[in-house]
Amino acid sequence: SGTTGVSPQNAVVGLTLNNVLESNSDSSGGPNFAMMAKVNNDGTFTIPYVSNGTYWPLAAKYADGDGQINPDLGNDVVAFGDSIIVNNSSITGLGLTFQKFTPYLLNQAKPIADSLAVVFPSGSVLKYIQSYEGDTLGRSRNWQFYYYASSNSTVYEVRVQPFGSFIELPDPSYSSWVANLRTLTNVQTAASSATVVSKVDAAGGRAFRTQSMGQYEFQMQVTLGDQNNGMFSNLSHDPTKFYWGVSYEWGYHTNNNQNWTTVVSQLYLCDFVTGDV
Repeated sequence: SGTTGVSPQNAVVGLTLNNVLESNSDSSGGPNFAMMAKVNNDGTFTIPYVSNGTYWPLAAKYADGDGQINPDLGNDVVAFGDSIIVNNSSITGLGLTFQKFTPYLLNQAKPIADSLAVVFPSGSVLKYIQSYEGDTLGRSRNWQFYYYASSNSTVYEVRVQPFGSFIELPDPSYSSWVANLRTLTNVQTAASSATVVSKVDAAGGRAFRTQSMGQYEFQMQVTLGDQNNGMFSNLSHDPTKFYWGVSYEWGYHTNNNQNWTTVVSQLYLCDFVTGDV
């Protein structure tokens, strides 16, 4: 259980073909399991036969009772092991310890993004911040920071997630849009993401997200920056200012949860400093 207090009962353990802390190998972006087993009530487990190869042990349990293992939401637990080499044998007696991973508020995610952005060309500037899959505490398991380097006309994305953070180049069409945004300044003076989401929830968001929508899922997007040429551009605002933009959406995932389709949404534009809607 480690410091989590979560019992190992009904947990699962498996051997993956990839180190999930460094890469994702299957089409859904999740662990590529070679085999799995159920953990006994006392925390022991046995995988009866494993063929030759190098594997990474991983154990997980849903602690929030929703039937889905989503440790990056901050409730479920997961345990990672160092790589092991197996030669046609059973696996038992391997020690793994549960951990919890907490989604980030913006003010927690930005220092991580800035620490990675130091490798970008000199003069690179922050253009836009967005997040997906947020919660009502203003936290997100997927913060995205977009920096622009005028020296080579390149947009860089820093993605900050509970399991780890990394740099990538966004889609060229999105890069062109980001490059034309005004440089985002004074982020340290912005309202906290917790304040913004709390005010949006009180201004109609709670009623929208708690309605009955049948088979559809709820998802939240939170953005910060120049909102003149995006989904919030039709809302009345001062085009010289930066704003928070919050989208409450009902929809569904396709392609093994990779693509999101919005069915209905409600948009909120919030003051940069106060978070007022």
